[in-house]
Amino acid sequence: GRPKGVAVTHGNVASLAADHVWRGGNHTRVLMHSPTAFDASTYEMWVPLLSGGQVVVAPAGELDPEALVRTVREHGVTSAFFTAALFNLLVERDPAALAGMREVLA
Repeated sequence: GRPKGVAVTHGNVASLAADHVWRGGNHTRVLMHSPTAFDASTYEMWVPLLSGGQVVVAPAGELDPEALVRTVREHGVTSAFFTAALFNLLVERDPAALAGMREVLA
């Protein structure tokens, strides 16, 4: 199909990151694994950075489910965004894969 353009302004990103729903400690160590062209990356990068948290960057290269789960566990990730398909894959392989996280967005 024909590509579509989506314009996200700096103000949109700032508003997203400033939203009160991210406060309370659940989003202090957020996993960043989405491509920067994917709008979920704005959550992964700016929510923790603009609220005093940390971005946990997934290892470079192609990620397999085991590498993602290992990164989450080793770095104490408190929250992450996964597509529904990736979430399903992670928990089908290991039902306790995300047990240490406080919040998972899918």
